[in-house]
Amino acid sequence: MKIGIQIEQGMIYQCSVVDGQVVEEEPARLSGDWTDYVRTEAGRHPDTANLYLGIILETAEEDITSKAAELRKELGVTEDQLKLFTKEEAFLGLARERQEQLKQGAVGLFDYSLQGQLYYYMVKKQDGQMLVEREDYSAFMRNTRLPHQKDMAFENAAMQAMAAEVTSLVYLCGQGFDSGWLKNAATKLCAGRRVFMGNHVYATGAIYLLGRKNVADIDSAVILTDTVMMYQVGIMAWNHGKEEFLPLVKGGRPWFESRGSVTVLIDAAASVPVEIKPLFPGKGDRMRFLVPLKGLVKREGRATKLKIEAECIGETKCRVKITDLGFGTLFPPTYQVFQQVLSWERRGQP
Repeated sequence: MKIGIQIEQGMIYQCSVVDGQVVEEEPARLSGDWTDYVRTEAGRHPDTANLYLGIILETAEEDITSKAAELRKELGVTEDQLKLFTKEEAFLGLARERQEQLKQGAVGLFDYSLQGQLYYYMVKKQDGQMLVEREDYSAFMRNTRLPHQKDMAFENAAMQAMAAEVTSLVYLCGQGFDSGWLKNAATKLCAGRRVFMGNHVYATGAIYLLGRKNVADIDSAVILTDTVMMYQVGIMAWNHGKEEFLPLVKGGRPWFESRGSVTVLIDAAASVPVEIKPLFPGKGDRMRFLVPLKGLVKREGRATKLKIEAECIGETKCRVKITDLGFGTLFPPTYQVFQQVLSWERRGQP
């Protein structure tokens, strides 16, 4: 059983696969925390070995990773069975299923909230690689209260958003579209392209991503939005007489999926230099932080093995954990742990 669940504005939009078909369930109101709902939903399906859940949240709180890990442990499922997706990832999963439209041009999505936030997501193929972009067009919808004002403002926003690319398919989602004001803009959108409206877009896309294996175009896709970790996190290590950057977090994934570890041998040192550098050259500053190793047992030569782990806990925040593993039988491990949370300011990013 595959289930896609989007939780936004206190509402639940859920899809399930029934007899090979994606079935949309009636929207429901969320009561309690999102983990409570997922726990209850999973309890309705005792065969957890074949249960896959894809969750899309409106915002990713800093403890989302630990919440998901605890939930997996409680339900007895793996990380592949209970996955967190960003809207970009979920829409990418849906767009990939529209190969005929992708051959003709880009696939777009307008997401309009009751608060007046209008975002345009676009998936396109470029040089054999899938790209995902997001632009904020909320400014077009400001001070639009009457239906005809919204209609005209959205028409202008949509035409500008799609001006740069041939767009073969467009989705409209979000509670902002629900009040029936879309008239002339809909006519313009439907000229030469297919248009679908509904609030289960992301939940459907999540279903297409669940349980997938060896989908090269998805794995290599580039998401150029601010939900993605646009920095690399690594340590500076000596290799053949020169200092090199050894990545722990390679970037290019949502921050709550960004983690990594490495084991290194070091000389006696008072600290470990950790570097944060932009994923793309010229897109921000390179920064260095020193993680102190106060109290670490001193050993001669390169006789200290350290396990260094990094886990992103926000878009610009990362927890570094360093564990002393000693060096063989000569220098037993102490398993001392040194931790530090690194945070920085996002500059020059999408």
